[in-house]
Amino acid sequence: SCSKNKRSCGYDVRSTIQSRCRGQKCSIAASNDMFGDPCYEIKKYLHVSYECIE
Repeated sequence: SCSKNKRSCGYDVRSTIQSRCRGQKCSIAASNDMFGDPCYEIKKYLHVSYECIE
């Protein structure tokens, strides 16, 4: 999505997900505390598909 000032609101969370979930069961809350808030007052969502391969 784009904010009113046209800056990017996307955020790549792969490294955060990998560091918390690699090799173990995990649960992650989609929150500003976890991922920051790249675009204040813009609604965001988190969609993750993560597969562990031996």
